[in-house]
Amino acid sequence: MVIVADDTDIFLLLYFCNTNGITCTVLMQPSSEGRSSLEKHKDIIPNILGLYAISRCDSVASIYGVDKLTALKVLKSRKYTLAHLGDQDAYLENVVNQATKCMLACFGQSTSSSLTGAQQNLWAQKVGHCKAAAPSLCSLPPTTEAFTQNVLRPHLQMNI
Repeated sequence: MVIVADDTDIFLLLYFCNTNGITCTVLMQPSSEGRSSLEKHKDIIPNILGLYAISRCDSVASIYGVDKLTALKVLKSRKYTLAHLGDQDAYLENVVNQATKCMLACFGQSTSSSLTGAQQNLWAQKVGHCKAAAPSLCSLPPTTEAFTQNVLRPHLQMNI
């Protein structure tokens, strides 16, 4: 089966189908010359489903300001992993810690220890040094507690 598309969502569905018992060969070809999601993202395939689950899928809250390209860039840096997301044997604390580190990197706050701390840092950066208007709250990272809930749902879904 050959699917002509170059969309990350289709790429994820094909990955899911290939890892769950599809017996025929499924190939994805780019819709235009020089573009191929499969080629660009083949080194992060084990993590891409988890990243999609915590940031872009329809069953969890979308993280404002974190688009697919930013998230993919963080994964391609190979400094972060989401290997515990969906792992039945992983401790929930480890799942949340991995997802938090990845999300902190998406916001450019990899030195922060929590999303709440990153939220405070970004707030201070935006209003601390000048008399700028307060930033929109939706442009800041979620709190640690809110993000934890945002991680637990896809972790359960990926287990199922």
